[in-house]
Amino acid sequence: EITTTARFFNEDVFEAAVAITSTEEKCAIHYAIYLHLKEKVYQMERKRLMVHHLSFCADKINALELQSYLQLNFELGTETILNGMYSESLVFSQNAFTTLASLKQIENSQLKLETYVLYANALYLNKQELQANEIFDKAVQQCQTLYDRLFVYNEKILFLTMKSADTSDPTNLKETLEIAHNALKPFKIPLKTNVSAAKVAKEYFLLKAALRKHPANELLQLTPNTNKEVQLILKLLMNILGISMLLDEK
Repeated sequence: EITTTARFFNEDVFEAAVAITSTEEKCAIHYAIYLHLKEKVYQMERKRLMVHHLSFCADKINALELQSYLQLNFELGTETILNGMYSESLVFSQNAFTTLASLKQIENSQLKLETYVLYANALYLNKQELQANEIFDKAVQQCQTLYDRLFVYNEKILFLTMKSADTSDPTNLKETLEIAHNALKPFKIPLKTNVSAAKVAKEYFLLKAALRKHPANELLQLTPNTNKEVQLILKLLMNILGISMLLDEK
């Protein structure tokens, strides 16, 4: 266990101390700085410093701290990708992805899948499309529940939608609908193709008849659905709506 604490009043003193210390002592110094930063508010620049210092001793920290290192890299990867800093996002997301391999067990399984998705998106945004597809395929293999599969498939649909917007390739649109079909199949929600106008009209009137039993005020007072699977299914259906209309408006 590393217990060394360190305090430096200026950068020159710090650099001089680093120059005369051993690798083990340097690790202890970086770890002490990380602990000092950990006590502060998690602002973006402070997170960067924490990741920087903890990276020097990532092979010596325990599993709990390694998960914190993973979480920090994931948060920085997410923040940088949202701010359009794609090259930096690739660095942080790759750090998080690599850290996953070092962890025999991770308490937050959702974070594991989200790390795969973040890394895949960062790869694509840095023009590494083949690698991005490989990571998405690996993410599907990591899924343990129907919700996990639904989450990853929905994220890949968003990924392919972004790809279609960049390339205007109709092949991507068909692939996207095929993925949506596979995602919804376990929930017995079919995505029918070549639907006739009569079938569309039938669905419309059945829905209208069902809603007639419930006044608008009653519908407005309904409590939000808290079922995570239902929420994700609705998101997925909304995400493929535009693609479906491009291929077949019915």
